[in-house]
Amino acid sequence: MNVALVSEQCLHCVECDAFSGSDQVADRIDDLVGTSCPLCGATIGRGELSIVMDSEDVSRIGDGTAIWNRGGDPAAGYGGFFEKGTAKEASSGVARKLLGQLTGVTAERRKQRCAAAMPALLGMASSHALGAEKAGDRRRARQAYQVIVDYGDDAVAAAAAIQAGQLAQQDHDRQAAASLYEVAVRKADRSLKPVALLCFGDALNLLGDIAGAKRAFRECLALGPSSSRAHCGYLLGGLLAREDPGSAREAYEAALGDPEYGPLAALNIGVIEDDRGRSAEAEQWWRQAFDHGARLERTVAAFNLARAFEERGEIREATRFYRIAVDSPEPEAARRARAALDDLG
Repeated sequence: MNVALVSEQCLHCVECDAFSGSDQVADRIDDLVGTSCPLCGATIGRGELSIVMDSEDVSRIGDGTAIWNRGGDPAAGYGGFFEKGTAKEASSGVARKLLGQLTGVTAERRKQRCAAAMPALLGMASSHALGAEKAGDRRRARQAYQVIVDYGDDAVAAAAAIQAGQLAQQDHDRQAAASLYEVAVRKADRSLKPVALLCFGDALNLLGDIAGAKRAFRECLALGPSSSRAHCGYLLGGLLAREDPGSAREAYEAALGDPEYGPLAALNIGVIEDDRGRSAEAEQWWRQAFDHGARLERTVAAFNLARAFEERGEIREATRFYRIAVDSPEPEAARRARAALDDLG
């Protein structure tokens, strides 16, 4: 029966072969201790290998219908062939070379068998990843997700790459996060690609690759409606605001209507309109941010509205909005609102 031996340490299959019984499996496990994993080179320790078999084979062993533990000794007529010292030792250089080639071929075939078995064994890696995340062991979780990235099909690998990338960001490993998100972008299907592009663009932005971040965000927006569209639009708008306000405004528009990023986008569109001298349009956008935003957007919009009212001489309205802005979590807006109230008396 086919049996896979999986390392609990590196989560790779280190052997996958046909065995006739538990003693043979145990002997193979003993042989592997101290050797290297064929897939990653990690040293195999004692007690770290798990035995994995097909569930149907396990059932057949349980009900006694499988050929398992039925005796693996050779037939009597061939007993002498296996006796110690009966085979002539090959001592020539040619023989040693052939033996080395045979050993290399055997090792390569074992590696191929183990790699071929990995997709069927990814449930173990997934369980390890989830358990490690729950326990707060990000290193172990990242390792397990990486196994899925390496051996899962494209859709599964893309999802695992995003999970691993998020853990890498939590570890402040920005380059690793960007690399994982790039894998996710390459392997993701249409449903997951917007998320992958959002994560990739954000990671590139943190690395200072502004041009790369813009490309990722634009590609995300070009895919059309998605759960990541508003966030991408807001981030792209922020990158474009100084150099190209017109394009920034278009990017911000992709976020409008979103409960989280819509008010932020409206606030920034108001600033763009105000810089263009369109004060009436700016106030409309700030009013939208004030009406629909959370505390940050609401209080910053209040400061901008108060300033507009003050410029028109509408002191009562200006005072009302400045008092709201005083409670802003944005320190500069709160400070300037307090100063304005002091000046207004």
